[in-house]
Amino acid sequence: MDFRRPRYRLVAVDIDGTLMDSANRLPEANRDALYRAHEAGIKVCLCTGRSLTEAQPVLDALGLDLDAAAFIFGAMVSDLRRGRTLARRPLEAVLADRLIDFFTGWDYPVLCVYDRTERGFDYHLIEGTRHRHPYEDWVLRTPCRVERCARWLSDGVQPLRVGVILESDAQSELLVALKGAFPAGTMKFNVIYVAQYGFHVLECFAPDVNKWYGIDRLCHLWQIDSAQIAAIGDDVNDIEMLQHAGLGVAVGNAPEAVKKVADAIAPTNDACGVAWLIDRLLATEPAFRRLPEE
Repeated sequence: MDFRRPRYRLVAVDIDGTLMDSANRLPEANRDALYRAHEAGIKVCLCTGRSLTEAQPVLDALGLDLDAAAFIFGAMVSDLRRGRTLARRPLEAVLADRLIDFFTGWDYPVLCVYDRTERGFDYHLIEGTRHRHPYEDWVLRTPCRVERCARWLSDGVQPLRVGVILESDAQSELLVALKGAFPAGTMKFNVIYVAQYGFHVLECFAPDVNKWYGIDRLCHLWQIDSAQIAAIGDDVNDIEMLQHAGLGVAVGNAPEAVKKVADAIAPTNDACGVAWLIDRLLATEPAFRRLPEE
């Protein structure tokens, strides 16, 4: 396979665990590498589970004049230059209602995420009494605008994501119940570790949403073929984009399930795996370590 620069017109980069190091800092080597890719004419697209508000500090630290980015696991694609939403995929009203009823039935506080440009705020926090402490800590630390409500009342604007902060000793029981209540294909869900807050979250989306869903919207807009995309990530919510991109790269700190679907393995996020990838995309004769064939 030829990995030389002319083949790739866009590089899709996950933020947490990939672009950022394990201390949630942006390594200078990664930032400089993305500048080089940008200057070489390769579009840089951040693809993250974060909302735009949550990703803004990273965008500011990068300082790049990026065209667009995919947020909330691909459920929202934003034109960063014009400050407008290009595409969004909310949960259908019936599905959102069912998910919120399910989680409130377990007495969990529930987090509903919105496109702030549409809603005026980022999150609804639906009150619950179970496992409250990490929610309250998160509210104090998040840059997002959070509106509290005692109970869910749909007003026609549907959330892009519904989720809860997980208790370590109740994860398995909750997941079994969730899968029983929502058969495969009903919706998409991920369990993700949020390093900057130190907890796991269970996130639920419309069934067709994933990071590749967001990237694909940009592909159509920019007339870029999937074979011309290189993607790099570290977690289970990156799997679809690594599978569909022309070159899918897992950083060394990724779990085996992610490495298994990747075309190549980069160094860890602490060893600046993003810079490693960019260096090879810009090299005359880059070389990637291939995964062994099954």
